Amino acid sequence: MKSRSPLLFLLLFSVSGACLPAGDTIKTKHAESGNRGLTVISIFTVSPTAISFSLSDPDAGPVAASSAVTINWTLVGVALNGNWRIDVQAPSSTFPSCPRIPVSAIRVTCGSASISGLGLGGSATCAASSAPLSTSPIAIASGVERIGLSTTTVSLSFTITDSWRYTAPEAPACTFDLSYILSVD
Repeated sequence: MKSRSPLLFLLLFSVSGACLPAGDTIKTKHAESGNRGLTVISIFTVSPTAISFSLSDPDAGPVAASSAVTINWTLVGVALNGNWRIDVQAPSSTFPSCPRIPVSAIRVTCGSASISGLGLGGSATCAASSAPLSTSPIAIASGVERIGLSTTTVSLSFTITDSWRYTAPEAPACTFDLSYILSVD
């Protein structure tokens, strides 16, 4: 068995389109004919904001990230049966500082999706299976808005398939930002 120094991959997460200063809101009008309400996205958080992978044996199989990622958002809505979807998207096909490592080596899996709060109805469902990261948006969870105040929580896990083909410098760490895109219609 060959050996090599452990590699550290650090994924830094950024939020696209919904990063809000405290107290700010995003208002979205419902375009569908049956949805004449208004939805306010008042809170959107991603935690932790960085995860890492420690790779030391390319023959060992997929390696889990240092932590699961939890995404939370709060909607205040009056729309009947308005749909929501959350996507994840990589900025490029490779790690900018490690171009021999494709981001598609990292897979994202939705472990759970739930909706809670005051109001009626609503649903949250994970995508059916894990998917490799891509420069195209990948749906990770979707559902139906709750009428009233609701908090939606989505829990994600990330794995990377190590490979002898993926050579990386010992410093600096291989990093990139991910975008989470929340669509409410």
